[in-house]
Amino acid sequence: MKNIRQYLLICSLSVFVQCSKAQNYEFYYTDFDPDIKLIENYQDTLGLDFDRDGRNDVLVYYKHFGSVAERYGAMKTTNDNWEIAYCRLVDSISLPHPDIPTFGWGSEESLMDPNAIYPNNKYGLRFQKGSDYYYGWLSIYCDYNSTTDKVEIIVDKMAFCNIPNYPLCWGQTGINTEIDENTFTAFATVNPNPTNGMVTITGFNLRQAEVVNTLGQRVAIVHGEGNQLSVNISNLPAGIYFVNVTDEEGRKCVRKVVKE
Repeated sequence: MKNIRQYLLICSLSVFVQCSKAQNYEFYYTDFDPDIKLIENYQDTLGLDFDRDGRNDVLVYYKHFGSVAERYGAMKTTNDNWEIAYCRLVDSISLPHPDIPTFGWGSEESLMDPNAIYPNNKYGLRFQKGSDYYYGWLSIYCDYNSTTDKVEIIVDKMAFCNIPNYPLCWGQTGINTEIDENTFTAFATVNPNPTNGMVTITGFNLRQAEVVNTLGQRVAIVHGEGNQLSVNISNLPAGIYFVNVTDEEGRKCVRKVVKE
C-alpha cells in the first residue's frame, strides 16, 4: 500500500452504507467492501467518523515494533466525550446491567495480539452528551500475513445510533422497530402497550421516566421513588414514543410505547 488515503479513496467506491431513519432519529451502518486494511506502516493512521459530523471520532494505528507477537494495532478516541469498550464476554454495548460482566470504557484500546488463541474483533463505542449516551460498534481485528511477514489491521463494519440511551447491541445493523425485544439490557417494562392514556413503568428503585417523541422532544416526565412510575400521555397525538427510564444508580434504558 502506497498510501492509506489512496486506499480509502478506492474503498469509498464500493463501500456499502445504510442509513435507516425513524423521523429525526438515525442509524448509520457501514459495511466496508472490500475491508479496509492497514498493512504495517507505522506512519499510517486511519480516522473513523461514527456520527458523520465530518470529524473523526476514533483513530486506528500501529502500536509497537518488534516480533510478530509484539506487533499489533490500537485505536483511541479523539474527544474526551467518546469512549471505547472491548466486548469480552457479551454482545451488548449498552449501559452496565447487573447480569452483564463489566468490561470497562476507556479512551484507548489495543487490538488483540494476532497470535492470540481467541482473537477479538468486537468493540463498542459510546458518546456522552449531558447525562445521555449514544452508542456505536466496530468490527476490527489484527491478522498476520505469513507471506508478507506483515501484521494487518482489518476494519470490517461499523455502526452508530443517535437515539439517546438506545439499547444498541453489537452487530445490530438498523433501528430495531421492536425495542422491547432488547430485554438483555433493559431493567424496566412499560404497560399497557399500546396505550390510550396511562402508562405504568415497572422496575426496581426507579427515579425518573421521560417520554420523548420521534423528533427527540420531551413531551412528559415523571419523578418518584420505588418500583413503579406512572405517566399520563392521553393528551398526546397517536404515534410512537420513547420512554427513557432512570433508576437510583443512574442507569438508563429506553422502551418504546405506542399511543393509540
